[in-house]
Amino acid sequence: MAVECLRLLLTLFFVAQLAPMSTSDDYDVAKSFAASRCGLIFEYYTQGHSKGVEIADFSMYPGEREFLYPPLTYLLLDLSKKIRRLVDGTIVVPIIPQMS
Repeated sequence: MAVECLRLLLTLFFVAQLAPMSTSDDYDVAKSFAASRCGLIFEYYTQGHSKGVEIADFSMYPGEREFLYPPLTYLLLDLSKKIRRLVDGTIVVPIIPQMS
């Protein structure tokens, strides 16, 4: 399991999402989606206009603050922060989204 997680992390230095990407600013929501054998949470650190568009009014989950990023948003590994592993094995990766 640790090797699979490490391989996954090594691909994260520069990744472009090909589809629209929905995110939440609620840690518990993110944690529920990450519940798996090799759970992964992207912890977003936004700069300038890279926050995404809030779509809470259109979300199918009432009360959730949901943010939408367009296709081809680049996810850059934030090297100024540490990647950490939670007690349950979930890996939390600091990311800076860059929209093109």
